[in-house]
Amino acid sequence: MNFKELQELLYAVGVEADLNNEPLGRGGFSIVYDGNFLRGKPTAIKLMCPPTTDQARHSIKDIKDVFEKDISTQEKVSSHTDAVIRVYDFFFSGNLMFALLEKGSKDVSLESIVSESELYSLPEKMRLLRNIAHSIGEVHSLGYVHCDIKPENIIFEDSAKREQETLRGRNFLVIKGRPKLTDFGGALPINAENKKDNIVGTPEYLCPDRFKSEKIDHRWDIFSFGVIAYRLLFNEFPFDVSFTRGIYRFKELPLNIDLGKELWPITNPIKKMLSLEPDSSYEADNRYPSVRELIEDLKFAENYLLEEKIFTLRRYPKHIHCNKANK
Repeated sequence: MNFKELQELLYAVGVEADLNNEPLGRGGFSIVYDGNFLRGKPTAIKLMCPPTTDQARHSIKDIKDVFEKDISTQEKVSSHTDAVIRVYDFFFSGNLMFALLEKGSKDVSLESIVSESELYSLPEKMRLLRNIAHSIGEVHSLGYVHCDIKPENIIFEDSAKREQETLRGRNFLVIKGRPKLTDFGGALPINAENKKDNIVGTPEYLCPDRFKSEKIDHRWDIFSFGVIAYRLLFNEFPFDVSFTRGIYRFKELPLNIDLGKELWPITNPIKKMLSLEPDSSYEADNRYPSVRELIEDLKFAENYLLEEKIFTLRRYPKHIHCNKANK
């Protein structure tokens, strides 16, 4: 089926779209286009894509299974919370699969916020992280681990916008709008069996526990979120990670994030999110047991920074052999 035929099919189900335009985004097995319902409401059109040359090991059936699982899980979860991009409808016919989703913001993306992090104050970064953590916690409360937490899978609502605030004579940006999760192709039920031979995720954000845990653990998402938080604060990745010919390599490095005693409300949550000993007998080394405790610490950090009038980092941690955020 070519684009013209697909556009005619979309029109038949009440959606108009120009598929010749630049897509909104791309995933492993999907591509997302801009569209509108005929009654004027905006929507995003997520299409299943055939495997590329690099994905030749995956059959059409494999990709269909992943796409169907992605959409059906997201539809189920989004029907119970506003923290997830809503699925309006989906259509499966032979090798054609597409879904109509709630449209996210074109102007505000988490990746752009991370890449321009110097434009945001420290309290605003803590607030942003707290709001994202809340969305992750909503998914956990419904019994699922997302398993692929990364900036591309965190979308701000369509009405989101940037505004400006002035703190101590310096202008910063603030984000108005709720962050929501999308792309549930790798999502799994909490405490289900962990099939270590079929791990889905993005290497730079993948929690090392996934290769040894017997059960699906919601703390995997907390680790991945910690990588995002680290990037937002320091503009680089915390660990050396590579994925070559199907082999995942994780090089453990000391997390040297000593920013001084006055910034412990920032460094402590980062260390706990990125802990490589989630069940250590020493409580300070444990990863957060749930997102709830993390949200409390992020809220404390936000208030502390505002009260102490600390709006920017005065120094950055030293790193050795870390992947740069703009890689």
